[in-house]
Amino acid sequence: MFQVTHNIYIGNFTAAQEAHLNGFDGLLNVSDEAQVYAKQLSRPIILKKLPIAFGANVVISETHLLEAVFWLRAMSDLCNKIMVASRDGHGRAGSILIAFIFAMNPNLSFEEAYRFVNDRHFVYPHRGLRSALERLYVRE
Repeated sequence: MFQVTHNIYIGNFTAAQEAHLNGFDGLLNVSDEAQVYAKQLSRPIILKKLPIAFGANVVISETHLLEAVFWLRAMSDLCNKIMVASRDGHGRAGSILIAFIFAMNPNLSFEEAYRFVNDRHFVYPHRGLRSALERLYVRE
């Protein structure tokens, strides 16, 4: 797992299963095939499942982007450590974190938000992410 902001990290399925061992109290699982259940974890974690299909050619719906950004905003105030996880921790989790950084920083372009996340951990945005974010979070 890799730290992206002061309290938000990106991880893969293995890191998500071990989140409780590493002090996480929030977990956003965006994988549609990898399940993490609260009963698997030895301590309470705020767990959100937002299934997104595997593959960089899959367009992430604007509804999913808005829901993920909203959840991360809310949990940033409640949790000390939050992980955004997908199977490999590159595509879906990376796209969600790019969306979060873009939404929270209206001074950043899409490229700057992408670089901010990618400089911390290799990620690749899903198809259509840039255009969706530019529609949802209009820049002046």
